[in-house]
Amino acid sequence: RVDALLISGDVYTVRDRPLGAHLRFSAAASRLEEAGIQILIAPGRDFEQDDWSASLTWPANVVCFGERQERIAIGGDNALNATGLGYSGGEPGQRALSRLAPVAGASYNVSMAASDPANLDLDVLARRNFDYWAFGGRQSNYLRPALGPVIAAPGPAQGIGPAETGPRGVYLVNLPASHIANAQFVPLA
Repeated sequence: RVDALLISGDVYTVRDRPLGAHLRFSAAASRLEEAGIQILIAPGRDFEQDDWSASLTWPANVVCFGERQERIAIGGDNALNATGLGYSGGEPGQRALSRLAPVAGASYNVSMAASDPANLDLDVLARRNFDYWAFGGRQSNYLRPALGPVIAAPGPAQGIGPAETGPRGVYLVNLPASHIANAQFVPLA
C-alpha cells in the first residue's frame, strides 16, 4: 500500500504559468486523495509561489513545505513523520538541513528538500537519524548505498531541455518494520 507521494523539487515550472499542467496535476492529486494518499512537496526554484500560482487551489491532500522546517504526520500512531524545506529564495544548504530533527517516537522519519545531494556532505546528514532523505535538484538518478538511511534524488521526472538526458523516473521507497529503508528506481520515461 502506498501512503504518500513525496516530491522534492518542481512539479512544473510556475514562471511559465502552465494552467494545463496545474489542472492535470490537480486532477491526479484528487485521484490520489480518493485513494487516501497524501502528497508532500518540497518545492524547488521553478515552483515558487507567486500571485498567479497562489490563486490556484490544490486538493486537501497536497502539502507544500515552505522556507522553515515543517512537519507532517501521516497515518495513525505517529506512523510516518515527514520534515521538509522548500526552496523559497535559495536551495536549502548543509546548514539548514543539519538543523532538521526527526520526531522522537515516530515509527519512521523522512526528510525532504529541494536540494541537490552533490552539494551536500551526506555523511553528516546520515547521522541526523532520519530513515530516508528525499532530494530534488538537477542531478539525475542518485542513490546513496544503504549504509545508514537511504538518500535518494531521482532527478527531474521529465527532461526540460535537450541537455537533460538519461533515465527519468521516481524511487519507490519501502519502509519496513526493520527500519532499513529500501529504494527501487522506477523508470517513467
